[in-house]
Amino acid sequence: ADEESGTLGVRKSWTPVVGNIGLEYWLSPVVTLLANADQGFRAPNLDDLTSRQRTGPGFQIENASLDPERGVTYEAGVLLRTARIEASAWGYVSTLEDAMIRTTRDIDACPPNTPECRTTWSRLQLVNLPGEAVIYGAELGIKAQLTDQIAATTTASYARGDGPTPLIQADDAMRQTGDRVPLS
Repeated sequence: ADEESGTLGVRKSWTPVVGNIGLEYWLSPVVTLLANADQGFRAPNLDDLTSRQRTGPGFQIENASLDPERGVTYEAGVLLRTARIEASAWGYVSTLEDAMIRTTRDIDACPPNTPECRTTWSRLQLVNLPGEAVIYGAELGIKAQLTDQIAATTTASYARGDGPTPLIQADDAMRQTGDRVPLS
């Protein structure tokens, strides 16, 4: 820690325990059904916790109190395999607790002795979202064996996620709007 610059000390450790489970059911020699559940864990790195720097037209303020993100993904899929065609279709939903995102900060949040922070267009800080963020998605892939030497492949995917709005700073108090916004 450095009191003069307003830098907080960082001494953190986490014990990431994650797991996964999956099921496969052969409906026929050509069709397989699958289902999986996976846990995820992302601890903030040193840059996330301590970075105080210019970023584009803005300034990033460090956040030594970040917590890790924890997530769970559930997915279901079907595989089709014939002599000339391989196809797969998947749907999934992922939930994130304490998702880390950048949010804007007022000029009063600038650390002491950091004039660069006060002269930028915007001030940003990584924060943990309160509540749960959710991502829904689907994926499709097809491979066709056109000849013994040539195959054609195509894939398509779609994802949409939203989460609680970041905390908004107003009159030295943090408040939650209750709105959900798209995830970046």
